[in-house]
Amino acid sequence: MKNLYVLFFCYIICITYAFGQTCCSGGVPVSNNLGFQSAESGFLQYSLAVNHNQLNSLFSESNRLDDDSRLRTTQTFIIRSAYQINPRFSAELFVPFIRQTRQITQSSFGSTDLERTNGLGDIIVLGSYELVQSKLSWILSAGLKLATGKNNVTNSNGLTLVNDLQPGSNATDFIFKSSLSGNLSKRPTTTIFGSLTYSLKGHNNNYLGSLSYKFGNEATAIIGIQDQWLLGTNIFNPGIGLRYRKAERDLVNSSELESTGGEWLFSQFNLGYKINPQSQFLISFEIPVYSFVNGTQLSPNYTVNFSFYSKFKINRNEK
Repeated sequence: MKNLYVLFFCYIICITYAFGQTCCSGGVPVSNNLGFQSAESGFLQYSLAVNHNQLNSLFSESNRLDDDSRLRTTQTFIIRSAYQINPRFSAELFVPFIRQTRQITQSSFGSTDLERTNGLGDIIVLGSYELVQSKLSWILSAGLKLATGKNNVTNSNGLTLVNDLQPGSNATDFIFKSSLSGNLSKRPTTTIFGSLTYSLKGHNNNYLGSLSYKFGNEATAIIGIQDQWLLGTNIFNPGIGLRYRKAERDLVNSSELESTGGEWLFSQFNLGYKINPQSQFLISFEIPVYSFVNGTQLSPNYTVNFSFYSKFKINRNEK
């Protein structure tokens, strides 16, 4: 177990140096919803999730401003599946459908500016390899976020909306993930887990028709602990964790945008309910512990995620 604790300590150190969608921290929740645990060969795992991200706190760096005139929400409906090709290698597909709302209330004029967009987001394809299979599981993953979502949605006046309100980014990103998990020897039902996700953003070379736009590269680290409780005949999986996110500033024509990017630390609370050995419901709730934004930006108030997970064996004809 000593080696397990050393590895998780190294993860915390690495996140300081190793750094989605950045502006307002209102993008698709990739880090919380990407990657499965390994399964037996021939199994298909899938998950259906609904994620709600609420932002109405205006920050200047780490200072919260006395201004509640702005509201931003993102609802993401996520379909994920992964097929276990062999005992170590799996392939995953991540499909998001996004609904975004931005509301600005001008009390002095008694008016409200409201913008809404929805549509298919950028699809992710990912390959995962379990490097270590023992009491400790170590999985390395790499993949692409493809430019499948619309990036030319207009408002009621026919004007193209800004990039962070578009369902898609019109850019191809590279995604890398490393995840660790292990059970405590004194309590095998208790699992310690951690992950580091890094997103290297691509360029949208047709932003507003003539500009080059690049969302800031982003890193997210998660560490937590989960247990299994038996209440009567029901099995529950409560868990707590921390998620650290760092996003660099966005670039327009290679020049930095001031009020983009930042650093956030969130506390996470999870509760799973096992329907049967193959399926479970999961609810997770996340609130910010620390927020630091570049310039002045909206910052998250809370995020809630509901998901259903299951897996089944695909019969393969054997010669």
